[in-house]
Amino acid sequence: MTLDDWIWANRMNQSKVARELGLTRAYVNKLVHGRAWPSRDLATRILALTHGQVTPNDFLDQSERK
Repeated sequence: MTLDDWIWANRMNQSKVARELGLTRAYVNKLVHGRAWPSRDLATRILALTHGQVTPNDFLDQSERK
């Protein structure tokens, strides 16, 4: 599942995800649109926030779709 799909499915928004992860909304937007890659630490935090629904591999899959 992509981060964008998870945000939509959980009725969240990029600003709330940014707050939860300690990021800016602009950086979350870059992650959502494949213009930034999460660090190992950030990927771990995203995995925890999404209860395992968004994995590091999902970011790889997202870049292959572009």
